[in-house]
Amino acid sequence: MSTSFYDVDVTDDNELDAEDHARLQMISELIEYRMNSMGVSELLVTASAYLSQELENRSTGDLEALYKQLFGEVH
Repeated sequence: MSTSFYDVDVTDDNELDAEDHARLQMISELIEYRMNSMGVSELLVTASAYLSQELENRSTGDLEALYKQLFGEVH
């Protein structure tokens, strides 16, 4: 086994090829660098935008259940 390259199962259709693996690794490192260099307020704005988009993609039933779970216990 090579120590400079990850083990690839060529018979597995779900296995990433070398190019996809390298691309995902670059994306991961760029995200990590960006998050480490952001100010707290910028990070909070980014997190808020992500959560807003995620909630907008949910069904109304899911939102009602989540809302009831979070705020039903408080009131």
